[in-house]
Amino acid sequence: MPLPTTPAQITLPRKLLVWLIVQVPFNQMNMPICPSKSQIAGLTGHPDQQTRRGHDDRCACIPLTPVLPSSLLSQTNLTELKSFGSPPLAVSNVSAAVMVLMAPGGRVPKDRSWKAAKVTMAKVDGFLDSLINFNKENIHENCLKAIRPYLQDPEFNPEFVATKSYAAAGLCSWVINIVRFYEVFCDVEPKRHALSRATADLAAAQEKLAVIKAKIAHLNENLAKLTAKFEKATADKLKCQQEAEVTAGTISLANRLVSVSCGSLSCNYISRLVKCLGGAK
Repeated sequence: MPLPTTPAQITLPRKLLVWLIVQVPFNQMNMPICPSKSQIAGLTGHPDQQTRRGHDDRCACIPLTPVLPSSLLSQTNLTELKSFGSPPLAVSNVSAAVMVLMAPGGRVPKDRSWKAAKVTMAKVDGFLDSLINFNKENIHENCLKAIRPYLQDPEFNPEFVATKSYAAAGLCSWVINIVRFYEVFCDVEPKRHALSRATADLAAAQEKLAVIKAKIAHLNENLAKLTAKFEKATADKLKCQQEAEVTAGTISLANRLVSVSCGSLSCNYISRLVKCLGGAK
């Protein structure tokens, strides 16, 4: 029975790797790591946009191995795997790698023999649950250091191991993908925290901006009221000035009329006085 998929070296932009981390949980072994073309197009974006994100983020890539179907890690296959008396070296290496990766507290077991592996897989249901619920975001440095020699082995390959055992091939794929997930996670997680902090800072800044905008609106409202009062006062002032000018003109005219009247009265009085004096003579 040939494998449904074969290991492939897939070069993807970093943003697409983030999508894989968020959208494709590694505990769902029946989900292939294969986003749709539209998702890839939406994530990769235009080259100019990638340039703005920076050369490092645009060009960073990591080889990914497709996750093998869950049928390869069924209870039946694992039970069959346990029945091996003396498995091939490729199979025993896979079981040893699983023991290394799942070592509690980074206490890598010295005994990684097939006998010890069978003890680890004694309860198939519990073993499958431990694979599904494995804390892939926290792998001890000792485990990572001890797993490297296995990953560097050219025979540590799901396609090759599948020629010996399908269950072992599923475990091999699980180990490879868990380690690669952790490598990407370690690179992305600080950026997630930075994004979280930036989002919190942005929310605080937006809150302060909303307060400032409210104050500005209040000040603008007061300014509008003061402007209206100023314009009314200015209009009243101009009206008063106009009335004062009219009043001043009226007073000036009255003064002229009074002066003219007084002058006319004096002339008449003098004329009559002269006449009276002339008659007396």
